Amino acid sequence: MKEIKSLSFEENKRYQAAIVKGYFDTYDDDPRAWRRSFLGTFIWKHPTRIPTIDIFTEVVGHLPTWADITDQNLRELQEAMAKRYCANTCKNRFAELKAIINEYADEQPMATQKFKRILVAKSEPSQAVYLNTHEIAKILDYPPLTDIEQYVRRIFLIEALTGARNCDSVRLTLENVDFEKEPPLITYFSQKVRKNVHVPMHASLHAILAEKVECPAPCLDTFNSTLRTICHRCGINERVTIFRRGKETTDEKWRYVSSHTGRRSFATNLFMQGVDPYEISEYMGHSSPQITIQRYIIGHKNTSDAAIRFFTKEL
Repeated sequence: MKEIKSLSFEENKRYQAAIVKGYFDTYDDDPRAWRRSFLGTFIWKHPTRIPTIDIFTEVVGHLPTWADITDQNLRELQEAMAKRYCANTCKNRFAELKAIINEYADEQPMATQKFKRILVAKSEPSQAVYLNTHEIAKILDYPPLTDIEQYVRRIFLIEALTGARNCDSVRLTLENVDFEKEPPLITYFSQKVRKNVHVPMHASLHAILAEKVECPAPCLDTFNSTLRTICHRCGINERVTIFRRGKETTDEKWRYVSSHTGRRSFATNLFMQGVDPYEISEYMGHSSPQITIQRYIIGHKNTSDAAIRFFTKEL
């Protein structure tokens, strides 16, 4: 692991993807100045979004600064990202960038007046996949071939068996488990919603939480590509048809898997077992069960006996 002297061990792990890219090369010269730069501000807040910085660097021809936040540069960035990502992903990435621009607009020399209108992407209907319990079991049995595969496998399984976000999954260990409860109860503070979340510990999770993984956190794109490789090797190759980027597309399931598939799998598998969406939303740290239903539950439960009797009985 490449290290920056003035960062803690945990910070070196957290920002390793950016460190390897050279984005921290001037950090030790003046940490305070680096943190105040556009590069530092963005990376410190979004360490998994290194591809956004990569693309912006390609657009302006050098490491982006506050002075590079111009309407023209943002238009080119918007076009470059639209070619690489689907509209829904672009919308999320643009929201992160606009939040930083808006926060520092009065402090930094940015020559943009139209960033809110430029950095836009229309939401488009999109379907996603989930992994059923048999497919998750395949990943559980998979022997990682590299340190990064071990890291990705561990975090994905925590996501799929706890419903925790990626940023929370990386911090979960056995120290988060109350073994005096039956079943044992995982408690953690969700960084995004800023509240404590409680979820029973899955019986298969003990060994995963006990794993010691020294591999630094990769950027999200690397995480997702590694996860797809694992799923491919596990034989998660059922052909599925989903709607994305404005059209139906059919391919093997592993090609559609990403980090967020873990949380979707958690919600959907519980729902398929008859768990109430309100209870699932509590486990996932959602503010409303509507979020759980609309964004995370895929497919539908088997038709109940009562419903079958209604639909099959003549009036």
